[in-house]
Amino acid sequence: LKNKIYLKENEKLDLIISWGKKSVIPSILLKKKNRKIFSIHIQDPKVNHKNFDAIIAPQHDNLIGDNVFNSKGAIHYITESEINKAKPYLIDKIKSKKVVSLILGGPNKYYSFNKNQLIKIFNEIKSNFISKGYATIVIPSIRTPKMIIDLAIKEFGADGYVVNSVDKQAYLSAFALATNIVV
Repeated sequence: LKNKIYLKENEKLDLIISWGKKSVIPSILLKKKNRKIFSIHIQDPKVNHKNFDAIIAPQHDNLIGDNVFNSKGAIHYITESEINKAKPYLIDKIKSKKVVSLILGGPNKYYSFNKNQLIKIFNEIKSNFISKGYATIVIPSIRTPKMIIDLAIKEFGADGYVVNSVDKQAYLSAFALATNIVV
């Protein structure tokens, strides 16, 4: 029901679970119409927390309040069985039992890495993992520029495997094979 609320005439709600910025205002308006509705918002609503009975946010967002509950990591749809099922997908690409999976994002409105910063991060991976016998799996996101993928291939090609496109099975396999994960 992405961003839509469907109610039959005279239908009563007793619970609202909203997620994302587009759902904040409808959730607040429905709650104002009927104070008995219990409202939960997933992630930081970026409005007064008192508008909701409960807020569930990842611990790394540092959101604090009487009605805030923190999760370890972001809430997602991936299951453990899905990860385990994907494990064989990259297994033939890796020659070590010790694997560090490096999940590479890309520029967004908050962060943008230049080449020097990337090389510094890559050198940290080499120093902390590859020098200790780890193989590396590098997984890009949809925002990872080709330049970053090419640099990762140059830096890690001999010490593991760099996935050069967005590939959900590779992503899940990298989690299953990893003894350590760097994001």
